[in-house]
Amino acid sequence: MCFCIKREGIRLYGGYATGGASRNFKTNLTILNANGNYHAMVVCGINSSADSVVVDGVRMTNGSNYTGLGSGNVTINGVQVFNSQEAV
Repeated sequence: MCFCIKREGIRLYGGYATGGASRNFKTNLTILNANGNYHAMVVCGINSSADSVVVDGVRMTNGSNYTGLGSGNVTINGVQVFNSQEAV
């Protein structure tokens, strides 16, 4: 399954237990599984002057890291993207 975000101002926060409660992304895993597809999530078609798209506390698995980088910044279509793979 792939999620496609096509507008700015979206904030996706993981780490909530079923039914709500307080947020803890280390114990309440939110996983987007690409199931062997290329991407688990695509952010596209937003203006380069967009304020932000925030994805926090979400683990993406079984996709392809085409940049060859483990973490750090990468430029895609002229836009800086922060790629963090912090161990949980």
